[in-house]
Amino acid sequence: MDHSNLVAKKFFFSQCAHDMCLDHGPEWETIGEERHELNPQFFGLIKTWWFQWCCGKSMARMKVVQVMVCRKCGRTKNHVLRKFLASCLCCGYQFDNWPVRVSWI
Repeated sequence: MDHSNLVAKKFFFSQCAHDMCLDHGPEWETIGEERHELNPQFFGLIKTWWFQWCCGKSMARMKVVQVMVCRKCGRTKNHVLRKFLASCLCCGYQFDNWPVRVSWI
C-alpha cells in the first residue's frame, strides 16, 4: 500500500517550488488557535517597549499570529493579527500599543 500520495489526493491544486500557490488564487482558512509570539525590533535587539511599564517591569513586544491554510493546495502561512501588543513580563497584563490612535475607526 502506497501512503506517499495521500496528501496529494486531498488537494486538487499544487504548490510551486517556492511554496506559493500554483495556477490558482489562494482560498485561506484559519486553523488552530491564535498564539502570542515575541516581536523584537531592530535586528532582534529591542525586545521590550522602552517607555511602557507595569509592576515595575518592562513590557515585552508581542504579536498575535494565526495559522492559515489554502483550501485548494494545502499551503500554510502565519497571518499577523496584531503587531504592536505590549505584555507585562511579571503579571501577563496585555494591551494594544498601536502608535496611532484614530477615533473614527
